[in-house]
Amino acid sequence: MQNKSPLISVIVAVYNMEKYLGNCLDSLVNQTFKDIEIICVNDGSNDNSLSILEEYAAKDKRVIVINQENKGLGGARNTALDVACGKYFCIVDSDDFLDLDSLELRYNAIKKYNCDCVFVDYNIVSATGNFVGNVANPREYNKILSTEDIILKDTLYSWQHLFNREKVKHIRTIENTIYEDFFYNAQIFMHLDTIVHIQGGCYNYRHLKNSSAGGDSLKVLDAPLLFKYYNDLIKRYKNHPKINILKTARRKFQNFMIKRLFQRVPFDITYNEVFGVYLKSLKTLASFSLLLMFSLKMFLFSFYRVKGRKYYKYVKLFGIKFKVKRKYLKNLRKKRNENIWIWKTKYNRR
Repeated sequence: MQNKSPLISVIVAVYNMEKYLGNCLDSLVNQTFKDIEIICVNDGSNDNSLSILEEYAAKDKRVIVINQENKGLGGARNTALDVACGKYFCIVDSDDFLDLDSLELRYNAIKKYNCDCVFVDYNIVSATGNFVGNVANPREYNKILSTEDIILKDTLYSWQHLFNREKVKHIRTIENTIYEDFFYNAQIFMHLDTIVHIQGGCYNYRHLKNSSAGGDSLKVLDAPLLFKYYNDLIKRYKNHPKINILKTARRKFQNFMIKRLFQRVPFDITYNEVFGVYLKSLKTLASFSLLLMFSLKMFLFSFYRVKGRKYYKYVKLFGIKFKVKRKYLKNLRKKRNENIWIWKTKYNRR
């Protein structure tokens, strides 16, 4: 006699998270909703993450451990999706944790409203787990919404949801790329019809400098690749009744990347690197807009990064070198630590 499939599959991709993994797993094995499987994919960790996973698996048969060579966050999630067998599924990052009633509230809501997906608000916590703030969606609670309406007005992450797996089990996330949630959610919402926002049962997002959400320098260089994925998918589904979901998702990602370029990207990557990457991708307005924003940012900051006693300083704007007399830069250099540059100072404190 075959074992009954669990109602919910919980997907956890793990890479070098020994410090926080126990907290994550404790929040899962102690959920008030018990009919779950916890699929943990160790993605080539070189710390004690695998040992911690095996320890939990030995104590709780619901914990399934898969060990693989490193494929990145997207590859690890795809591995778990391949073996998941729950009627519903959710995603949890290995450095985060859930409120203990999160899965129960999500499941009860998805049954009560007979909807395809439920999403919750999330808390931001520090590296030590202390509460920092709550990110509450402005939507009404317990009201059935269309996925088209959600994608137009909201920014949601895959870990906020409980999905009906039967409707989206064929969809996989992109491997070896950036901000996979944007693209993954856009694909999923094309195949869902209704979604409900519920109160309570929050997801707890741990803000870490070196987490999968960090590393903006490298991600900026990969952004044109994701635009290509969006464009290819839009061409493939050009006659789909929900094609506007993809188009809106692409536009929102463009705006998100412009914000990242102008506010968060540090200068450990060179202007030539970014310019070269985006120059090859100018077929889309998105890539041109991002290149324009980054060019302006680098141009502004080049004015107060003058070193030595050179009489002239070369600055770049849109890939073109300009020769500027040092005396014109002197006053701007003095303002480096004044309030007009406070947003730069804020970044360095992060």
